[in-house]
Parts: sequence; structure tokens; C-alpha cells
Amino acid sequence: MSAIRLFKFSLFIRLFVILLQVIFNRCVPDHNADAFRLPYEKGVGAANYVISYLFEGFGRWDAQYFLHISLYGYTHENTLAFFPLFPVLLRNSCTILSIIFPFGLSPLNCALLTGVLLNLLLTSLTAVALYKLTQNVFHSEIFAFTSALLFCINPASIFFSALYSESLFSLLTFCGLWALEKNLFFIALSGLALSASVRSNGILSAGFLIYCILKQHINNVFILHNITSKLNMFLFSTFLLKSVVYLIMFMVPFIIYQLHCYLLFCTSVFSEQDLPEIVANFLTRNDLKIPSEPSKWCYWNIPLSYSYVQSRYWDVGFLHYYSFKQIPNFLLAAPIIIIILVSCIKYFIKHRRELWFLGLFENKIMPRKFLTQIEIENLMKDLDEENFDDSDSEYEDEFENSIFENNEVDLDVSANFDEKVGSLFSWKEVEGSEAINVLPFSDEILSILVEETNRYAFDVLNLHGETSDKRNHASSWKPTNKNEILKFLGLILLMGHIEKDSIQDYWTTNYLVETPFFREVMPRDRFLMILKFLHFSDNSLKESRDSPTYDRLWKIRKNFDSFNRTFKEVYDPTENVSFDEVIIKFKGRIHFKQYIPKKRKQWGLKMYKIADATGYTYDMRVYLGKDKKENLSTSATYNVVNAMTDCIKGKGHKVFMDSFFSSPELYRDLLKEKKINSCGTVRPNRKHFPKNLAPCKMKQGDLAVKFCNGMTAMCWKDKRQVYMLTNMHSPRNEFIIDERKRFKKKIDGHVSESEKDQLSTTKPKIVADYNKHMGYVDLGDRMASTYTFARRTRKWTKKLFFSLIDIAVLNAFLLLKSCQTSSKFSLKEFRMNLITSLIGKINHKNVEPSVTKKVKTNDNTFSYWPFDEKKEKGALLCEKNIQKRTTVIYRRLKIGNPSSCLCKVETLTIPPVAKMVKQDLQMGEEISSSDRKRRMEGKFCLSYCRVLKVNSVYKSGNKNALLFQPYTVLGSNYSHFAC
Repeated sequence: MSAIRLFKFSLFIRLFVILLQVIFNRCVPDHNADAFRLPYEKGVGAANYVISYLFEGFGRWDAQYFLHISLYGYTHENTLAFFPLFPVLLRNSCTILSIIFPFGLSPLNCALLTGVLLNLLLTSLTAVALYKLTQNVFHSEIFAFTSALLFCINPASIFFSALYSESLFSLLTFCGLWALEKNLFFIALSGLALSASVRSNGILSAGFLIYCILKQHINNVFILHNITSKLNMFLFSTFLLKSVVYLIMFMVPFIIYQLHCYLLFCTSVFSEQDLPEIVANFLTRNDLKIPSEPSKWCYWNIPLSYSYVQSRYWDVGFLHYYSFKQIPNFLLAAPIIIIILVSCIKYFIKHRRELWFLGLFENKIMPRKFLTQIEIENLMKDLDEENFDDSDSEYEDEFENSIFENNEVDLDVSANFDEKVGSLFSWKEVEGSEAINVLPFSDEILSILVEETNRYAFDVLNLHGETSDKRNHASSWKPTNKNEILKFLGLILLMGHIEKDSIQDYWTTNYLVETPFFREVMPRDRFLMILKFLHFSDNSLKESRDSPTYDRLWKIRKNFDSFNRTFKEVYDPTENVSFDEVIIKFKGRIHFKQYIPKKRKQWGLKMYKIADATGYTYDMRVYLGKDKKENLSTSATYNVVNAMTDCIKGKGHKVFMDSFFSSPELYRDLLKEKKINSCGTVRPNRKHFPKNLAPCKMKQGDLAVKFCNGMTAMCWKDKRQVYMLTNMHSPRNEFIIDERKRFKKKIDGHVSESEKDQLSTTKPKIVADYNKHMGYVDLGDRMASTYTFARRTRKWTKKLFFSLIDIAVLNAFLLLKSCQTSSKFSLKEFRMNLITSLIGKINHKNVEPSVTKKVKTNDNTFSYWPFDEKKEKGALLCEKNIQKRTTVIYRRLKIGNPSSCLCKVETLTIPPVAKMVKQDLQMGEEISSSDRKRRMEGKFCLSYCRVLKVNSVYKSGNKNALLFQPYTVLGSNYSHFAC
């Protein structure tokens, strides 16, 4: 869950709690707390009444003192028990609120409203700070969210809504601890010091600072093998000096507050206070000790007002709280106390050694350190010369059989790779290009598709019965065969190259977007019927879900295993392979559908893959949910990696994987049992991974290393800390120059590209090798999805099958490319050749359709005008008393043969003229009766003119003479004719 979503969730919880408090404050009579209510000036008006009615219950008990201090300051000695940071923040926030919203609220009601809103914001921010802190310490998203959730809904959350200082104190403390975990020491010091000026128990936070300084000092002592007494004394003096300086800086806010109290009550510096009359009368009437009246604590050697006030007015002292009258409070807190005690006992049993040394001591032989290249080499020389015994067993790992033990150091235990790579047979042995291209679709897969598709189609028809509805094309189903399935698959592959909105668009006759090749290969309805009834298993063989042998992938298991088996039979992977997961996008209903919000495809079927350097998918497995048959002593990621790497065991391959799969136990077993080298990122909280590998503070480029028994654990700081684990790299780590150059930024913000300003960045060879080889699975997935048939479907089996088709085609391309190194060809060319082989040769015939119906077109089409010798109908007279005749105009809908696609568009009234003007062929022509007949039959074609209007003008007495006079027309206005 992101920080913003958590903030909104906490805000909603706080609003709900505030609503409950308002309701119960009005419904349940309040406890008699008159002794804690100080006098205030009540305001008048509707706004003051509403605020007082809603939030009066939030200003009880200690909130009375915070309100009083924020309004009038420290007016009497009792108020010195409350530290100033929260009242100061409340006063300033109230001033800002009154300026922004001038509702005429009284000072008391303004402070009440401001305090409720302020604590609402602070509590939500505190939940986010706790979430970040827990996530950084335990590296667990679920654990961090659970902690923040419990914080939001805990029973004591009422104090985070009332005008108490708990919310501000918690926020500063959590932020300080988070900064301490992030090695931001001065930010942590500031946050924890400010928390000490909110509540007195914030002073105990100084222990966190001293602990980190002491732990850093002990680690610095233990990383030096031959430390001298002078050097030891210097380190110890540095530790003491640093501790004293940090403590003084930490106590500055508390010291300033105590100094203010001394000047206020023990001297005459602040003798005059301008107080309202109601407050002054209250102080005099109750005989409260006001400023400038010295008290006993003023004469102490160290005049601390806080301890005196707590003891006299609040009866707070050592063990004073533990009395019989507090038994009800202990009973209310009993469940939480029991949980804390049980958790402490369990932690003590599991981490006895760490608790005995308070977690201060690290492993002596494998310390955490910022190691440079020279320091690594020197340390390795010492390791080669020394023999380690069991004298340092008290510093060993908490696990007795830990992988990182210190009794042996073997630096070269990796397995060597000596295998052939590439295709297992020669492509020259296969005769004919068609056989080569059809190789991704074996006879076994085609037989399964034909058999199960026909069976499923007949089952569906028998179940629903025959129908006489002509629109139901399924009733006319005919059994399919291998050749038709191959054509079907060829069209599926071709659709990956020609993207359209829907499958029906591939068979459209719209001349703007039509693709006639598809209907020449297969009718649309036949293609849709095969796609509808495409099936991969016999439904009658379905097992019960409660059966111990039930397989969730049974619907497509035969095809999946066939593809998987073929991939391994024809190819040997390269030395470096990667193991990763991919998501096949699918949002339908299926039990093992996964949701991974950080992935580009968040919803879908998760598939594990092993791919080599070319992107060839060598093995794959679909995640089907938690398997009850798996070994419960190991993790699920360990089981899946251990099972899938059986296909490459004993050959010395190098497997790269990310932190989701990596663990020291897995790496040890892969190397020991299967001779497989491993490398990858790792989560620092993995079992058997060395604790506290990274120091408290690391700069960019720093390195911390631990190693044993051929396995190296490393923490390298780039922009963030990167944890690596490997059993194929030597601890004598090499640093290589990063090819991506980074430039120094100038003061004005511009980036210089000159060679002098370039920064030469280096990184460990472990990180460089991981970045180079880890992306093989993503490479194959990206290449396979370049020309994919991605259509929305409700059946996950079809989604998975079409993904398998894309993988199989890519593997065939890579297989052919590994053999034919001389000729260069692309994946697109290979797929086109494959599609041609699947579909076969198609005889293209130019058949022109006949006119079947009248279609109205616009003026941007080409015109064709046939004539009839029959007498025109509808002779009219124009306004000049000249006879007009009605003529039918036809227009072509398609360029090509003039006889195709003629349709009647409209009827025009044509005026005659007195004589004919002789012109050339472009402007007019004289046609005989035979020509007119040929023109009517469509065998005579005029030159085409775009966006033209044609006037037919008849010469009186000679109907065989025609004049074609083209001119431009705007819109469809045919009303203007020259008489």
C-alpha cells in the first residue's frame, strides 16, 4: 500500500473516531472533572455555540492545560508539567485559522477547533511514518501495513483526537527513528530532540542515539585485526567525544525550556503578566503559585522544575503509580501486557545470543565494512594464511547450521561449464522449407487440437440440440482437420501483423480497410466457429477438485507439456540463463489469477520461465496457487526454482534470479546437488543471510562484504543499498567502469557534456554481471509479444494457448537463427514465411461484384453516365418558356471497370439549347447510336473527373449529338443551369 493511500485510510479512521467521540460526549454524561476546568471567556453567536456543542468534550483533563498554555502561557506552577512545543504549535495554528476563516470565534473555541484538526492531520502523518519505519526495519509490506493499521484502530486512539500531545510526540519519534535507520543522523537527532520538548519521556530517545554510536564504535574496533593500544584509545576517545556532543545537542530543547521556567518563576524578568480579569481572579481565589513567587526548586543545585511539579501536584515518583487503586487500570491493560510479555519471551528464546550482547557485537571473522579493492585483497591474504578454529563461536550466526559459518573458507567451488550450445540437429536434414516453418506446430499438438475441437463442437451441439435458425452458424458445423487448423493458426499469426479493432474487421468489404486475403483463405463464419469451439482436452476426463491428483491446468495440460517437452528436445541453452516470472494479461475468473501491482500487467496468469542469452524459453511453468504437496520445510520460491532447474542440472550453468527467489539455502543446494552456479539480488531478511551486513551509514560507492564456503554476500550503495548473493564470483571482487557516463551538474543547473566534467562511475563485477544477464526472460517475453494475437476472451485456456503459440514461434526463429549464421533475417520475415507455409498458395481472382442495391454517394466520387434511347419522361418548361427534360444520372462507386458498381443517385432537370457548339474531346464529343449503345453497356469509358457535375445538353433535331461540359460543384446544389 502506498503512503498516500495509507494517509487517506488513516484520515478516514480518525474522522470516524471523532464522530464517535462527538456522539458519546453528547449521549453519555461526562465525568465530574470540575477540578480540571480552568476559566475562559465564552463567546457568543451561532458559530461559538456549534463548536462548543460538538468539541467541548475534546478539552477535558490534560487538554485543559494545553488550551490554557496556548491562550495565556504558563500562568501558575501547575502548568510547568506540560512541555511547550504542542501549545506553541496550537497557538500559531489557531492564529492562521482565524485569519483564513474569520467566523468570530472566541479564543477558546478557536483553539478547540484548531486542536482537533491539527491532531487529525498529525495522527495520519504518524501512521505513514510508522509504516515507513516498519517497512525499513523488517522489509515486509504486510507487516508494515499491519502495524500502521493497529496504530490507527488501537483503543487509546481517543487521545490522538483530543487536545493531547501524543500525536505530535509519536510523529517526531517515528520520523527520528526512520531517519536513524536511513543513516540520516542529524535529521534523526533533530526529530528525537524535538520529541523531548513535547513530552518528558522523549528524553529516553537519547538511548537510540547512544546505542548506534556504541555499535558503530564496536564494529570499527573489530574490523581491525592488529589494533594497537594507542589506536584503541583514539577510537574510544572519539566515541566518548561524539557521544557527549550528540547528547548536548539532544538536550538543548529541554535545557532551553527549563531555563525559561527558572527565569519565569525564580527571577523577576517576567514579573509582569497581562492576564484577563477572569484568569487573574481564578489564580488568586485558588491560591496558585504564580510567576515571580520563588518555589523550593529554585534553590536546588540543579533547579529542575519538572521533577518538583510532577512530585508535588501530580504524585508522580518512583513506583508511586503501583497502588491498589490502580488495579482497574491494570485489568484494562492486561491483554496488551500479556501480548508484550509473550512476544518478548519468544524473541528472547529465538535470539538469546543477540540479547546477551544487546546486538552490539558482529561476527569477528566476517565483519561489515566499507571495503575497497585493495582492502579486499589484503583481507584475502590474511584469510589464506590463517586457520580458523572454534574459539570465536560466540560470535557465530544464530543458526547452528548457518551457511555463513567461519570454520572453513573455500574461494573456488563453482562448477565449470563445458557443454554444446544451440540446436541439437542440423536444419539441412529437414527437407523443404514448409517442414522447417511448420516445426513449431508438431503433429502431436495438431492432433490434439483437431480431436478435441471436433469433440467439443459435437458435445455442444448435442447438448443444445439442432436449430432451424439460419443465423445460428454453429448448427452447420463440419469436422475440421489438420490442414484447416494450420490455416486457422496462420491467420492467427497474420493478425499479429495487421492490427484491427475486431476480428470481424478482417473480413470487411469496406474498400478503405478491407483485407481480401482473409476471406480468400477462410470464410469469416468458419473462422469464428473454429475459434469458438477451439478446445484442448476431453471434458469427460475431468477429475473432482477434492481429488489428490487434481490438476488445475488439466484443460490445457497436454498442449502445455508438449510445447515444454519440444523446447528441451531440440535445443541446449547457453551458459548464462535467467530465472524470472512473467504475467500473461487476463482479468477473467480463474482461481490462480494473480494481482501484482508493481508489474506493468497487474492482473493475469503468472508463469515462471528459464531463458538463455538469446531469449529462448527453455522451460516454463504456470503458477497454480499454493501446492499442498510441496515441501513445507522450504519456501514456495525455493521449491519452484529447485524443481525447474532439474532440466539443466549437472552442466555447470549460471542462473541469475532476482530477490523474489534468491536465498542462501537455495544457492547452496543448487551448487551442491546440481552443480548450478547462482547469482542475484536478495532480500536482507532471508533466512541464513548475514544479519546487519550493511553499516549504519554508507555513502555512494561503499561496499560491505561477507563470504564463506564459496558464497559471497554483498551490500553495495548506489542510489540505494543493493544486496547481492552469489556463489560464482570470488570475494576478490573486481570493479568495472560503468559504460553509462554521468555528468557533473554545474551551479546554474546545466549539465556539462565535456570530457573534463564527466564522472567515472564504477560498480562491482557482481552487479555488472547481474545487470547483463538477468533480463533474458524479459527479452524473450518482449520479442514474443511484438506480433501477438491479443484479444479479450473469457476463457483462460485460449489466452494461455495463444501465448504458447507466440513463444513457440519465437523459439523456432531463434533455433533457426542459431544454425544459419551466414544469412541474416528478422523475426518478421520468419513469421511471414511461416504464415505462407501454414496457409499455402492462394489463387487470386479479380471478380467484380454486380450491383445489388441502390447506394447514395457524395460528390467526391467518379461519374459514369449511361444513356437510353427511350424517350425521356417528364418534359417541363422553365421560366423562359423553354422546354426542359428529365435525365437520370448514374455514378460509379469504385475505380476500375466502368461497368461495376453503378447506382442511381438522383434525377436532374436538364434545359435544352438552340444549337450545338463543336468542341474537342475533353469538353464535348459527338456519339453515334452504336457508341451510345456501347456506352450504355459499360464498354466505353470516359476520362474520370473528380468532384464534377455533368450537364447533358440535347441539340434540337439531333438526339445523337451529346455535349459533356464538366464544371466544379459546391455541395450538392444542382439548381443553377444556363438556358
